Amino acid sequence: MSDPLGGFRLDLRRVELATGILRRGYSVRALDRFAAVDSATAAIAAGFGLAAPSDPIADVSTASPVAYRLYDEGLRAYYRYDEPATYQLMTAALREDSSFAMAAFYAWRVGRNVDPSHGPELQARAQRLAPRAAARERLLILGMIGIQREDPAALAPAESLAIRYPSDPDGQRLYGEVQQTRGDFAAAIAAYARAFTLDSAASLAPAAECRACTTLQRTIGAYITWDSVPAAERAVLQWERFRPGAPEPVFMLAELRWRGQRWADGAAALARADSLSTNPADYQAARMRAAVRRAQYDEAGRMAAVTMRDPDRNRRTEARWVWLIALRNQGRLHEAAGLLDDGRLPGGDPYEPATFDRDEITGAILASESGLHAEAIRRFRAVVAKASAITEPGHRARGMTWNLTHAAVAYAASGDTASVHRIADSVEAIGPASLFGRSSRLHFFLRGLVLASAGRHAEAVDAYRRAVYSWSDGYTRINYELARSLIALGHPREVLPPLRAALRGGIDGSNLYLTRTELHEMMARAFAAAGERDSARVHYREVTAAWAHADPQFADRMGSASAWTAANGREIRTARAGPR
Repeated sequence: MSDPLGGFRLDLRRVELATGILRRGYSVRALDRFAAVDSATAAIAAGFGLAAPSDPIADVSTASPVAYRLYDEGLRAYYRYDEPATYQLMTAALREDSSFAMAAFYAWRVGRNVDPSHGPELQARAQRLAPRAAARERLLILGMIGIQREDPAALAPAESLAIRYPSDPDGQRLYGEVQQTRGDFAAAIAAYARAFTLDSAASLAPAAECRACTTLQRTIGAYITWDSVPAAERAVLQWERFRPGAPEPVFMLAELRWRGQRWADGAAALARADSLSTNPADYQAARMRAAVRRAQYDEAGRMAAVTMRDPDRNRRTEARWVWLIALRNQGRLHEAAGLLDDGRLPGGDPYEPATFDRDEITGAILASESGLHAEAIRRFRAVVAKASAITEPGHRARGMTWNLTHAAVAYAASGDTASVHRIADSVEAIGPASLFGRSSRLHFFLRGLVLASAGRHAEAVDAYRRAVYSWSDGYTRINYELARSLIALGHPREVLPPLRAALRGGIDGSNLYLTRTELHEMMARAFAAAGERDSARVHYREVTAAWAHADPQFADRMGSASAWTAANGREIRTARAGPR
């Protein structure tokens, strides 16, 4: 409060909460409010025998009362999930004090969605101003920006924040995100558990910001990538208890049940999410994806054909994307190419491709799967060239290593292992510049391809295992090539866990580059080699059903699957029983 003698006076009391006993009083005077806070901080620290902070509060915050008031209102808007208001208030605070680090930080965080054109400028500003912030805020700024840039340097501030401020849920959550990105899922989940414990009580109020829900969502993502579906489902049920009636946790429950091949349970969960949502059309893509998982490819195509007429460009593009995946699983590559490049739907009807987003990746994949290796290499190299122009080093390294790997797979298919070896060296050199754990591991996969082509399968198996970032959502071609080498070594039963994990994964993302039909074909081979004929028949039936109308290039593989099934006894009693 204002002091009659001039300046400000600040009176404080330290009370023992358990007894209500007044332990100490403090009274300080200063010429301005910031000096009063600094003096009070020094007095309290001395009372506990501690050293006072060396930086004045005005140096690590703002000396402008107007800027601080705008910032305070901005924080309130932020915790109400009102991003436009947050952005407006934080940028106004920056206009009042251009050196206000935390205002720049929050303006950047919400500005990525509200005004993306200013995102890079605000990010650079927040990072430049970070040394002016208090220690905790400085570490938070550097860690958050680092993880967004996929910069390996993000680990140091995230780790320091978690250790120095163990009761700060933001620090624990940030540390969990960094470790999850690196691929240390156990460390990530432990950090999320600590953040959840710190946040959960405050998140129970219906009107409160559910920070615990955010932590649970990240926990679920970590468990999924760690291929721990039951644990992920338990976390979803916790999330639902915090926010009963919200469609998001129910929808996630559907996804997890599909991963576990609990088809009816997944459909029931999706129907419930649909009933809770204000926009049921949001789940049409999920229905199409579920149909692909169940090998109901024609049904996926029927849904996609309808959705491709939707007025929303994103929904149209997503529908075509899923239909292309379904056609690839059916071995109908010629029709897929027509759908992608020629404006021709399966069946011959025309459509206008210009009304859809461009899809360069599927074109490269179709070339590779069609045996057009030189064309696939050219297309993937073009994607690598685009990735090399990305400004952020972490994102650039991730994009380059990922697409160089696909180009190397095409080189390997063409028999050019010398090029694969050279690319492996490049991937090994580039990968560590990305925080994303897969990037620094991919070179092991490429070295495995070279070793396997030379018949050195035991060494290839070791290399493939070292390449794995996630068994279910890392890169399913690693699982596939690992299976091929294990079968060559006479260890078919070791093949089954990695292939089952791959089938639990999604249908796109890192699992886009190998079809589920090929995974079933490899599972059938493994079960047949292990002498488990009933299980082999289940998977061979998946293959023959999917490739019933495949292009001629699949005829030999389709014939082998049909011949094995015919030569190995009775039909399976339960039609289309879920694959083991």
